[in-house]
Amino acid sequence: MVLRRHPATRVVNLDKLTYAGNLDNLHDVQDNPRYEFILGDIRDKALVRRVFARVQGVVHFAAETHVDRSIYDAGEFVLSNVHGTYTLLDALRAFPAVEFFIHVSTDEVYGSRTGRAALDAARELIQFVPDRPGHDRRYAMDSGLIRALGWEPETPFAEGLKKTVRWYASNRSWWRKVRTRSL
Repeated sequence: MVLRRHPATRVVNLDKLTYAGNLDNLHDVQDNPRYEFILGDIRDKALVRRVFARVQGVVHFAAETHVDRSIYDAGEFVLSNVHGTYTLLDALRAFPAVEFFIHVSTDEVYGSRTGRAALDAARELIQFVPDRPGHDRRYAMDSGLIRALGWEPETPFAEGLKKTVRWYASNRSWWRKVRTRSL
């Protein structure tokens, strides 16, 4: 979407491709000359600094967030969320030409807010499963901060949720591959 809406923009994607990473998600942009994928870890100080030396801004989506995974191996979550974010912020101080740094994360990292309206809107699409350690009882969403920056959703929430469920139902081979790899 960024590449389509901003024809002068280049995107550099640094990703370790852990349990949540999937190169299949990038097929729409992989051949775009303004897109570059770098396989790497945000904890790699030298690599991060090489990337920061040539970018205008950073959007950090790299938080580890799956609660049940954190119960079984909290160390990776601390290393990625704390040390990885520190490495990025340290590079930001070293490269004042980087004009912006946006950290996008979830309630597991930032804390929760009331998500009752979202749950009510989605109730007809939810299939409950047996509980597991760390299973969230609810999810919270608050788009206030990003809306303050001028963002508005293109699709109403309930419609987007239905489209998402339909997409997953129609793309079983994609999510089965992801699920198998993450087990």
